[in-house]
Amino acid sequence: MSIFRGTIVGIVRQHLMNPKYKAQLKEIFDNLGLNPQETGTMLFLLENSVGLRVTEIAKRTGANRTTLYGTLNSLVDKGLVSTSEERGVMRFQSIQPHLLVDYVERAKDKLASDSKRLNQLVPEIVQARKARGEEYPQIQFFGGIEGIKQVYEDTLHDSKEMFGFINYEAALNLMGREWANRYIQKRVAAGVTAYTISSDSTKAKDMKSQDDRHKRVIKVFPKGYEFDLEIMAYGEKVALISFDAKHPLAVIIKDGEIARTVKTLFRYIDSTLTA
Repeated sequence: MSIFRGTIVGIVRQHLMNPKYKAQLKEIFDNLGLNPQETGTMLFLLENSVGLRVTEIAKRTGANRTTLYGTLNSLVDKGLVSTSEERGVMRFQSIQPHLLVDYVERAKDKLASDSKRLNQLVPEIVQARKARGEEYPQIQFFGGIEGIKQVYEDTLHDSKEMFGFINYEAALNLMGREWANRYIQKRVAAGVTAYTISSDSTKAKDMKSQDDRHKRVIKVFPKGYEFDLEIMAYGEKVALISFDAKHPLAVIIKDGEIARTVKTLFRYIDSTLTA
């Protein structure tokens, strides 16, 4: 049994009532694309080893009975819930815990396959848009942490150099070290060099010490010049990212003149700093 398989089965069998483990399962279901109603229903059904009637599930979860039918049918279609009939009454039951692991692994394989196919289709999509004489939106807004991740992914496709200002402390606190390390690995693999000027912090100095192997040059502002966002110019685009924990958001502006201006400001400020 794989470590992942043992972990998820162990969570379901031994610790489901513990909020900590419930939160882990919720995250897994969210990543699978389940909506909040489907996730809540799955968590409840996993606590029960027998099939339950809709009336029982609705009573014990407080869910609206009419809505619950739709949620259960959706979970059945996804293969996460099975049905049985007893005395003419339909009962619903989650799949066995170990089958959840197989489900996740199949979803992972499908996503990997879709990713390869989509990568092949991207040039066709770009060509079709050009043929219609349409330009990409000049300004794009992205909300939440997942939106910010999309903006970071965009920085890997338009240029081999990035220039900007960032507060590494704020960025890592919001995005997490694990995700940041994955992004850095992708940037290095893509051959993109990052030139950044950071607000002064312990994390900024720690990041700076790893510049050589991370294809990056970091300089740090003197104390007293703090900020909590990122401004990054790459290609003909500028990304603005707010790391506000309550309202994280990002904007991409596609304009060559704005991008060149940000790069010029960066180069001037960079020339005034020694470290």
